[in-house]
Amino acid sequence: MPKRTFVLVPGAWFGGWVWRDLAERLRMQGCIVTTPTLTGLGERCHTNSNSADLTLHIEDVVSHIQMEGLDNVDLLGWSYGGMVISGVHSRIPEKIRSLIFFDAFMPDNGMSLVDMIDIDKRELYDTARGADQKIPPISMKAFGVNDPTVLEFVEPRTCLQPWRTFFEPVSVSPDIGLVSQSYILCTKWGIVSPMTRFLPLALTRKANVIKVKGSHLAMLTEPDETLAAVLSTP
Repeated sequence: MPKRTFVLVPGAWFGGWVWRDLAERLRMQGCIVTTPTLTGLGERCHTNSNSADLTLHIEDVVSHIQMEGLDNVDLLGWSYGGMVISGVHSRIPEKIRSLIFFDAFMPDNGMSLVDMIDIDKRELYDTARGADQKIPPISMKAFGVNDPTVLEFVEPRTCLQPWRTFFEPVSVSPDIGLVSQSYILCTKWGIVSPMTRFLPLALTRKANVIKVKGSHLAMLTEPDETLAAVLSTP
């Protein structure tokens, strides 16, 4: 079987560092793996500007794939990263072998991230927008993360998120149904997982649905289970 090429896209507040354990495991299985960091986050936090938007983050990944000369890419997006990979597919569908939504937002065309969250949870984001300020990270415990070792690794590395990334609508290709898709749902949040709302759309797109008994950060809290789920995607 040919080697698979994975590009792992992080979510809001996180950088490519979040894939440390999963990337290592995938490479041990003979896969090609890259972990780009989006503008303003991770090791690129010094570039953080409120002018950063979803279009820029999509361009980050498009440019990464093009500059690295990657083809037949299994493009995996986690959480907010689902918005990014949807836009990347719209830009360079010829480069994408499959889309993997890892406990991620799965948008329809013209939707923004804030369109897909409960109204009562939008206050933080609307406040940041009104004040033209970046958005602080959500508590990791809400994501089901209680392991002190994981928290010690994660919390110092999260960054403020440019608010425009949550409010800009994404352009989803009308041909998105032609690409192989998978949805990996993590079931051990500290709250009721809001990601279950995307299962009907995933099924409409004939996506392969896989459940992982893990936190929203299962790539760190349950890396072996996450590896098995990712490798089981078609």
